[in-house]
Amino acid sequence: MLSITWSWFSYDVQWAEPQLKRTVKSILDRAEENKFKSVAIPALSSVVFNFPVDKCADIIVDTLRKYIKCGYHRGILCEIALVNNDEPAVKEMERACRQAFGSMTAPVSQAARSKTNTSGAKTSQTPLTVQIGNVHLTLRKGYIQEQETDVIVNTTGDNLCPSNGEVSKVILKKAGSKMQQEINSVDWAGEILNNAMQLCLSLANAERHKSIACPAIGTGHLGSAKQEVAQIMTKAVEDSAKKMPTKMEVDFVKYPPENDR
Repeated sequence: MLSITWSWFSYDVQWAEPQLKRTVKSILDRAEENKFKSVAIPALSSVVFNFPVDKCADIIVDTLRKYIKCGYHRGILCEIALVNNDEPAVKEMERACRQAFGSMTAPVSQAARSKTNTSGAKTSQTPLTVQIGNVHLTLRKGYIQEQETDVIVNTTGDNLCPSNGEVSKVILKKAGSKMQQEINSVDWAGEILNNAMQLCLSLANAERHKSIACPAIGTGHLGSAKQEVAQIMTKAVEDSAKKMPTKMEVDFVKYPPENDR
């Protein structure tokens, strides 16, 4: 019998790493924009996409550290839980956290396991925690769908159907059919454009550039409404301006033959 095992080469990791970083930063940005105070994040991409769990842990933890310590954090989000139900992922998260933050307040042998009391019910041990500024970071072994946070993070396919994938299925079962209805009602194209604009501005600011020029993204072959695109891009600039420590000139550039305002 022929057995084929998927393996990640260095160029695969290099290609996926910036995408995972952007995903984690986007999660934190959206949590704060919606004024959520807590969020639970699993080891994204380590199961469905087979991304190496050690690299996954390093990227997630390092992105969290930079987000909180380097000025992106606005002080609204105050509790972040890193949650996974398998021991290897929890161990790698613990290693990454200890490397990034030094000593933590509980050993993983306590954080990653639960015990059964005399009545037969499971009780959780003290979780592994660290304080980063005014953010409380917690590492625990458990089921993501059972977390009592404002936001629970999970990945889904391009079809935005949460019934695909084992973790998505249990989250959908826990949340009920209204979750799918809410997903279907969201303007994902607008959100993608807003996030893309804010990412461009953030990267330009991080590189200390003083100016940036942007076309009317999406109004060409994608056929997005010009007025809607203008509103989304303007709002993205307004939101980004609140987080920028220095001035930046932003130009919206219209293709010369285009006469629309």
